[in-house]
Parts: sequence; C-alpha cells; structure tokens
Amino acid sequence: MKKVFFLYCCVIFFCQSCYKEAIIFDSEPNNFLELNLILKINNKDCSFDSKSNTLRYSIEYDSIENFEAFIEFQTHSEIYFQDSLLINNHINDLGTIEINKDYKIYIITNGVENEMTLQFTNLPIVQIVTHNTIIDEPKKLARLIINYPSLTEDVLTSYIGIEHKGKASQWNEKKSFLFSFLNSQYINDRVSKPIFELEKNSDWWLDAMFADHARLRNKTCFEIWQQIENSRNYSIHSNFVELFINSEHQGLYCLNEQMNNQLLDMVFDDALLYKAVAWDGTTFSVYEETVSTNKYWNNWEQKFPQPEDQINWDPLMYLTNVVVNYEDDAFISEINELINIENFIDYYIFINTLSAADNTGKNTFLGRKSDQDPLFIIPWDLEGSFGRFWNGSSVGYQDIQSNSLYARLFELNPNNFKTKLKNRWLELRVNVLTPDNLTGLFEANFNQLQKSNILDVENTKWGLHTNVLEEQEYINSWINNRMNFLDTYYQEL
Repeated sequence: MKKVFFLYCCVIFFCQSCYKEAIIFDSEPNNFLELNLILKINNKDCSFDSKSNTLRYSIEYDSIENFEAFIEFQTHSEIYFQDSLLINNHINDLGTIEINKDYKIYIITNGVENEMTLQFTNLPIVQIVTHNTIIDEPKKLARLIINYPSLTEDVLTSYIGIEHKGKASQWNEKKSFLFSFLNSQYINDRVSKPIFELEKNSDWWLDAMFADHARLRNKTCFEIWQQIENSRNYSIHSNFVELFINSEHQGLYCLNEQMNNQLLDMVFDDALLYKAVAWDGTTFSVYEETVSTNKYWNNWEQKFPQPEDQINWDPLMYLTNVVVNYEDDAFISEINELINIENFIDYYIFINTLSAADNTGKNTFLGRKSDQDPLFIIPWDLEGSFGRFWNGSSVGYQDIQSNSLYARLFELNPNNFKTKLKNRWLELRVNVLTPDNLTGLFEANFNQLQKSNILDVENTKWGLHTNVLEEQEYINSWINNRMNFLDTYYQEL
C-alpha cells in the first residue's frame, strides 16, 4: 500500500512539475476565462504572442527613465530582464525603457530556460480570452481586458459576447468584431460600460481596417464629421488599439463606439433608428409598398425600438414614398418637414468631400429622437473614402456622390436648397474643410501609428506590405485635387 501511495505521489508531483512548466506560455483559459500569469507590470499583464514568443506592454510615453515598476510572475519561476534578476512581488528598477525596442527576458522554470522578447508600445492593448471560435452570429462568450497606456488608469476587465462584423469583409482573413458587455457569463446578461472615458454603451466595434491602405480612414472621417456637425449630431469616437485573442497578436485595430439608441440618447418611446443594410431602397430609388411586420423593409433594418418590442416603419415608408412617387409640388411642400435639411446638407457636403460612394445609401443610419422631430442621417463605415473604394482600389477626384433623394432636392430646389448648400460649403471651406485641416487630421493619426512598430507587426502577421508613408502622400495629393474640383462644382450651382 505504501508503494502504491509513493507511486501516486510521484505521479502527482511529476504532473504538477510538467504543468508548472507548460502553463507559463500558450495556456488555455480557465473557467473564469483567465490566462495564466507570465509577467505583470504595475498590475497590468503583458500580452503574449506565442508565434513570435513576444510580450507586449502599453506605456504612456515614448520612453521612461528609471522606470520603477511593481513586478509579478509565477512563484515557481525566475525572470531575468536584460540579465538582471527580477524580484517577484516587489518594485524593480528597469532602467530607461523605450517603445519599439526589444528587451530580452529569460524565464527559468524547473531548470528550463526560455528566452522571450519584451516590447513596449504607446497603444492600448485589448486582450480577448475565450474557449470559443468566434463566428458571425451568435455571439460567443469571452473575457475582455483593456490595458491603457496610463499608469494611473485602471485595467478594464469584463465578460463580453463577441461575433464577427460585416458582410463582404468577412471574406478577409483579418476579421472585424462586434462585442457587448456582459454582467456575468450569461450571454443575454448585457450591461453598459465606458471605454476611453467615452459614454457608457453596451455595444462596441473592433474595426480590422483590412482593406484600408492607411489603416485610419474610418477614424479620421469620423473626426471630420464631428467637426462639421459639432454638437448638433452624433459621430462615432474611435481609438487605435492592439488586439490579442488568447495568445495570438492580431495586429492593429480601431476600437469604435457602436451606433445605437444609447449613443444617441434616445429616451422617448417614439424614437426610431434605422440602418441601411443594402442598396436600392436605401438610395430612395425604390419604394416597397408591402408593409413589413419584421425588422427589415426595403433594405433597411430597424435597430430601435427592439423589433420584438415594436415595429414602426411608418416615417421611413412615408419619406420614401414622397421621394419616389409624389408629384413635384407635393414633394416641395412635404420634404422639409420629413428630414432635418441642415443635417442632410452637411451630409451631402461630407460624403462629397470624402467621395464616399459606399455611403450614398448603404452604410448610413436614419433616426429621430421623437415623433416631433424630422429624420436625421449619420454616416457609418467610411473606409471607402479619400481616393479609395471599399475594396481598396483607387478612386479619382472628379466624381459627385448622390442618390435619388438629393437628385430631387437639386431638381426642385425646395426652400432654396441649392443656395443653402452652397453657403454651407463656403462656411465650412474656411475652417473645417481647408486642405490644411484635413491633412492635419490625417497627419495626427499617421503620427500616432508611426510612433509604435505596430504596422510592422501588422505586415508580418497578415503577410502585407502596407506602406503608410506612400498612402499619406497619396491622400494629401488627392485632398488638394478634390477640394479644387469641389470649389468649382459648388461655385457653378
């Protein structure tokens, strides 16, 4: 019996020793969707990429002198940083650290030495931990961790439900994701939380930006829309991040707000939000007479109210009918009551500044906050802009983007629509829509990306040859040509 017990103890000890050696690296999540500790600096885990054997850590500055940090790692390991032994659960002086520099880490466990590389980045790091394969519906359970660059900002961690986003983009190897915060491991137990000091929301969007040669068109275009609309309407806010899924670096992403009723502060029962999901009907060229009893009508999707609570297509059906079928006099008398004309003027100027062909129908939202308000329009998904189509192919600078609604506004000119449009263009042309301001917004985002080596990581991960310097020159040249073309166009209205 003693021999059996001794053998049992040996087996247990052997298994534990092997386990301790194995769990340091590419571990499976536990039941709480947590990965095993490798190295933690100031209460933030370093994210591990198993393919490159690299750890990444987010810091606020390009370099920090005499970086003293509280270090944690597994108790059965020893870690050397640049040949200096780190003391576990103590403050260690790491000297001067810099982004984009490789630091050698040696982890010794049970006499086995493993060499890794530690890199510092200026971008926030988002870690997704899951047992599941992420698919396009339904959402799968995962844990989200966000490590911000600031040493004083707490780590955000939460259960989430996550799925793929997009239609054509799902054919890309690099996927975009939608996720919803959860209060527990139950996939329907949704809750709202803030990210990056933005408003609380339950739904968020991780944009892969795969077709965009610059990796920043969406973010920059949203910033332009913010400047045009100011406080009059809402625009998506975005932040560049690095994304890890379990122990695999996914490269550069943009973490965006998701357009929904929460973001638009829709508090009244008669508020509405529609999303364009395809063409034809969303360009106001086709009117579907059949009244829909579900969340889809005429290539629109009702996003709010929740379709299971109420279906209301009346305002959008009426607007579409007016545009497609009404006589000229009836259109003129009705249209200014149905849409927020100032907002629609801004939108026309906006999509033509960008030459965003994919946003003349598809990739838009229509909404209202109450039945006393006309419908407003908001852009969405703007990768096809500033000289590129949605698939990344080049686009000239001499096209005008429009749809059937705008065509009737131009043809019939209700309430001096064309004069209002021209005057608004001239107003924006001296501030928001100067080439200097537009190229400046792009430059700020290009500079943020180029501080880090994330684009090198991106190219290596996905087998790409993205050259953002070439793309920046292309965009700057396109902007100058485009604005000159539009000056002539609006002058001739």
